[in-house]
Amino acid sequence: MNLGTLRALARSYIQESSTVPFGDALLNDMVNEGQERLCEIVDYSTATFTVTGGLVASQYDYALPSTLLSILAVAVNDSDAKLAPIEGPLSVQEMDDRFSSWRTDAAARPERWWLNYNALWVHPKPDATAAATPLEIRGTRWAPDMSADGDSPTDLPSGFHRTLAKYAAWRVLQMDKENPTAARMTTQWRDEWLADAGRLRNLVWGRSKADGEGLRIQRSKDNAQTAGLIDEEDE
Repeated sequence: MNLGTLRALARSYIQESSTVPFGDALLNDMVNEGQERLCEIVDYSTATFTVTGGLVASQYDYALPSTLLSILAVAVNDSDAKLAPIEGPLSVQEMDDRFSSWRTDAAARPERWWLNYNALWVHPKPDATAAATPLEIRGTRWAPDMSADGDSPTDLPSGFHRTLAKYAAWRVLQMDKENPTAARMTTQWRDEWLADAGRLRNLVWGRSKADGEGLRIQRSKDNAQTAGLIDEEDE
């Protein structure tokens, strides 16, 4: 389904064909918000991020991409100039325990990584040979927003496209607090969205058992801690 279809479906769910009081822009925003929430909860959209400029000589830390949610693997060039995964994730405590002199070790090709706040750190720090070679992060992300009516959800299994319209219906109906019918419908679409989100999570997590879960970046799109299925403000 594309954005135009999902918006029309959301209108049928809320039983409101008119753009008054709920305009297209509002419904589009709610559909995209539903996609963001599913990405946060399920980690279903994967991507490879290439750090701009690659490794920098004698630099340990590299800013994380803004749309990154969890890290599955980090890769740099090996001795044959081919991208290969490096060890990680570690922690500063593990680095202190295993490599007590890591802060002053000589520069070389990075062999391991860890996170410190919103930065990826590597060890050893890159030497001149490693400088400007690729640094790639394989991970999950927030899928890009849909803006044109012909845009479709990114990476979301087609059987769950309707879930975004259900989310939009829930959130829009929630605004009509004085209407008892809207209140009942709000509960219905909220519950259906939650059920769909749970099924999608089980599907994706079942697939991830072979590779393991990625290291979660503890932030949300608004730089807050990642929420559960429902935020308190959505109740």
